Amino acid sequence: MSGLASVAHYVIERELGRGGMGVVYRALDTRLGRAVAVKSLPAEFVGDARWLARFRAEAQSLAAVNHPNIAAIYGIETDPTGTYLVLELADGPTLSERIASAPPGVEEALAITRQVALGIAEAHARGIVHRDLKPGNVKVRADGLVKVLDFGIAKSGRFDEPVDAFAPTLVQPVNKLSTVPAFMLGTPGYMSPEQARGQVVDQATDVWALGCVLYECLAHRMAFPGETLADVIAQTILGEPDWGLLPRRTPGRVLRLMQACLRKSAGSRGVTMQQAAGALEEGLRELSVGRVFMTSSAAAAGAEEHAPERGNVPAMERPLVGRAGAVGRVVELLAQRRLVAVTGGAGAGVRSVAQAAALRAGEGLSGGAWWVSLPVMADPGLPALLTAFALRVRGRGAGVMEELVERIGTRSMLVILDGCSHAPAGVAGMAVALLRACPNLRVLAVARGPLVVEGEAVVQVGAVGEAGQPPGLEFARLLLERAPGWQSRAAEAVRVAPLLKGWPGAVGLCAGLAPSMTPAQFEGQLRQRAVMAGCGDLEGASAERVMAVLAAWAVDVQPAAALALLMRAALFVGPFSTRALRAVGGGADVVPGPGSAWDGPATVQDQRLAEQLARLASAGLARRVGESTDAVRPAWALPDVVRREALQRLEATPGAQEMVRRGYIAYAQALANETGSRLGGPLAEPAAQRLEWEFADLAHAAGLAIDGGPVRRAMGELLTFRGLMAAG
Repeated sequence: MSGLASVAHYVIERELGRGGMGVVYRALDTRLGRAVAVKSLPAEFVGDARWLARFRAEAQSLAAVNHPNIAAIYGIETDPTGTYLVLELADGPTLSERIASAPPGVEEALAITRQVALGIAEAHARGIVHRDLKPGNVKVRADGLVKVLDFGIAKSGRFDEPVDAFAPTLVQPVNKLSTVPAFMLGTPGYMSPEQARGQVVDQATDVWALGCVLYECLAHRMAFPGETLADVIAQTILGEPDWGLLPRRTPGRVLRLMQACLRKSAGSRGVTMQQAAGALEEGLRELSVGRVFMTSSAAAAGAEEHAPERGNVPAMERPLVGRAGAVGRVVELLAQRRLVAVTGGAGAGVRSVAQAAALRAGEGLSGGAWWVSLPVMADPGLPALLTAFALRVRGRGAGVMEELVERIGTRSMLVILDGCSHAPAGVAGMAVALLRACPNLRVLAVARGPLVVEGEAVVQVGAVGEAGQPPGLEFARLLLERAPGWQSRAAEAVRVAPLLKGWPGAVGLCAGLAPSMTPAQFEGQLRQRAVMAGCGDLEGASAERVMAVLAAWAVDVQPAAALALLMRAALFVGPFSTRALRAVGGGADVVPGPGSAWDGPATVQDQRLAEQLARLASAGLARRVGESTDAVRPAWALPDVVRREALQRLEATPGAQEMVRRGYIAYAQALANETGSRLGGPLAEPAAQRLEWEFADLAHAAGLAIDGGPVRRAMGELLTFRGLMAAG
């Protein structure tokens, strides 16, 4: 065939290229005076009827598609030497040649790939799947117009006769990226996992190939490289592209598009060619106006790194006892897996284990470790919004999840979601979406039980203790450390320890009760209270039941002022500040409003209230959730088991319940009115910060109030304000 001189009225000028599915020549159309491309079958397949049928099918596929980004077919010719396709001649280099010689920048890469997507979208609309989309089958003209070529192994609804029964094996080295028309149809490195497995394919296989083309245009290397065919196939089925090689100016939405295109399961890609073209067009628009969050990664050699971020995980108040093994396991898993759940019942010390692990794991992350406290109220929409606030996302121009993805990008970052059990569906959905979109993100979930999503690793936190230590020894040490008055009666204390089930929360409550009695007296009263609560035999009771008995006992013995404080605090669904607690209790001087001291410096009253909360914390009835001593910033919360007990006391006292509820709603409405009025002035930023801190309780109060309109308006104004800040 190398001596071919003419076909019908087409004079052959030279060979342009050859591959597994044909040989292409440049020719002159003597009738119309134009240059064309003439494609023939390889010489060894000219007499094969089945290959000829496939060749004619390519002509039918091309004839069915009329689009400026698809090289057109002019006709099909037959003479004694064979059958030929006459095609539009697309001048210019192939995309693979462009990438090798003059790699496109980000804008050009998006523009080229967008045109490819538009052309293939038209083919898909005609029921045609290309099946061999790759840079070598894309031409880029000097004027920027892109042409998709070679529908030689295209699949259509009209013709899909299998060729693997008679197709030859690989005819060129795999590093030349030729089509492999053997047991699989396609080109290694661009064929989808389902193609590589020889399975039936549909339009999703072209979506995969588009992701490969887009990645190569941006990173200037294949998404799934390998030295051998086996290496490439293994990378395709099991591997991930090196996202760190993407240029820093790659828009976040383009990164998400590639990740969607390159999901291993065809059914999970969830993007059409038309949608891909739209996303690329939007990425180009964002680049043109300069209002886009860019991706970046420290993994890219020579790439500009993000400035290191510290995160917001508070330091540990006291060293953990008997938890080194659990903390080490969480840190180890975070180095290997992207989603780790730390689970256990109320009082097991799950939060402390997660906090210690986050502090260690966050040390090596340039993006820092970020703690997000989720409220008791089970609102599926709040986890994403509160995560955005914690990560300092500013704006909701494209929606909160989109903003979160753009904020995280390719940063190496850890997000700790504390309180996942309150809104498990919302947390699971958000975590999965973020992990799919942000390749260097890790999520640590703190919950009663696993999120039950694919890829999750679980660390169950149980009784205090370390491997190699006698059962209960570490816990007894912890008990004597927290109840120093019992050290002279260590033998009695050791007998008490098993009744507390090895849970740190139980130790905290026990320590608050210990100063007024001996260990033996404590044991006797605990057993009596367990019987009264229907708990029965303490040895056979669950840790959760023992915790409930201890919490009820600890609340019972509190003086009236402390009990009133607990009952006020129980209405808060998120962390609260001393200033908020005072306002709910009727402190007129700190109710938000013009001229009040609601946002001023800490006063003597604030300090006294903080001391009361600290005493409750030492008795296991409260906990500090932040390092700040600022009276305005939320820094306190009640343990779940204590909050439930305090709420029961509040509900059993109708007069007190109505008063506290009224004060809580009034505080939220006053806060909403005052901070909302400041969002447009010079104090807008601190006002917005205050609304963010108390957003969960504002939402709760709006639901409790007969007219929650003012609170909801302020919440809406906050989101609008953040959106304007981002747009500016």
